Amino acid sequence: MARINRTFVVGAIAAVLGFHTSLLGGALLLLGGQRVLFFGVLTTGTGVLFVGGGLWRAVGAWGTGGSDADDGP
Repeated sequence: MARINRTFVVGAIAAVLGFHTSLLGGALLLLGGQRVLFFGVLTTGTGVLFVGGGLWRAVGAWGTGGSDADDGP
């Protein structure tokens, strides 16, 4: 039975959460007034960073053969 690659799962979850965070930030930018402009920019930027970091982690985990990087010999 194949082992679950936790590094890939964590990266995928971070990317999905980041995508939804950036959607929330985009909604704040489009629908919010000037009072929430800063929070819209901050939320969108945070979401984009999470998407980038999550994909970086998930794609980097593809070549590990189903094992985590911190597993011993």
